Amino acid sequence: MERLVELSEKIGKDNLVVDISCRKSASGWVVAMNKWQDNTDLWVNKGNISLEHLFFYVLNERARGGR
Repeated sequence: MERLVELSEKIGKDNLVVDISCRKSASGWVVAMNKWQDNTDLWVNKGNISLEHLFFYVLNERARGGR
């Protein structure tokens, strides 16, 4: 996460796009890795991820046939 913060400070957060994979669980949305096989310890919430942009992406992926 430190590298992401450093990059954001260098180029500006409005110029940074991060493509993350998320899975829904009983407790909410969690960031996944390794082709969605492994959940990380990073939960999607207003404190660390812009929900507006994330769900826009999810809806567009679903419309294109992604899962």
